[in-house]
Amino acid sequence: MGLPTLLVRMTVMGEKTGKLDQALENVADYYNVLIPRRIKKVFSIVEPALILFLVVIVGMVALSVFLPIVSLMGSIK
Repeated sequence: MGLPTLLVRMTVMGEKTGKLDQALENVADYYNVLIPRRIKKVFSIVEPALILFLVVIVGMVALSVFLPIVSLMGSIK
């Protein structure tokens, strides 16, 4: 997969200018902002799918409990 292009470019420029520490700090600051944004984006997509999945599972469990009860009540008459 390799290193991100931004990291490589900033490292090269930092070495050329003699300010490698500042360049790496800038990269770290950038990724400290970018990563939480991406995590929020992924969770905003996954959360509704997870809720829908849980609704289906709970519905199936409820049906598996109530359908036999209704069936027994129908056979009593």
